Amino acid sequence: VRADLGRDHPYALALQKSLAHTFLDVGLADQASQLLRRTLVAERANGAEPLQVSATEAALGSALRMKGDLDEAIVLLSDSGKAICEHLGHSHPQAMQCTGSLGLAYAAKGEKKKAAELQKQLSAQLQRVSARQLAGVYSEVVKLELQLQDQLPTIKVRLWRLLCCCARCGFCRRLP
Repeated sequence: VRADLGRDHPYALALQKSLAHTFLDVGLADQASQLLRRTLVAERANGAEPLQVSATEAALGSALRMKGDLDEAIVLLSDSGKAICEHLGHSHPQAMQCTGSLGLAYAAKGEKKKAAELQKQLSAQLQRVSARQLAGVYSEVVKLELQLQDQLPTIKVRLWRLLCCCARCGFCRRLP
């Protein structure tokens, strides 16, 4: 695709970003962060839509968090989260994923108080969205909750009850 369209063509950048997300999914944060940095530079240089740039910043922030580059990750996740919230609202799945990733970065940095604040914020946001929207943020919530290891009422059970395919099956009622 790069040979045919050029390396900074929007379609080539979208494929590059998709590949970076695949790297993230399998734990290859170094490779993902390299691709996402190149993508971000190209998007900014080509005047890409602000929301697209913010999504790339958020993905790069998550990759850097996974690598352990927490200071830069926190800056990117904060900035991209604000921009995404301005465009899409606080209850949009991308905004909630940023909040969850930011909480994970603070927790990994040892700032448990800030991470707990973000967990409470995320919990409040989750109560205002539909079950369909929850699917995209569930893993970030669980990761943040595991990082915090606190004894607050579990978000996972509330999410499972919302996502349960049949409220009458009884499975979700057996959860703690």
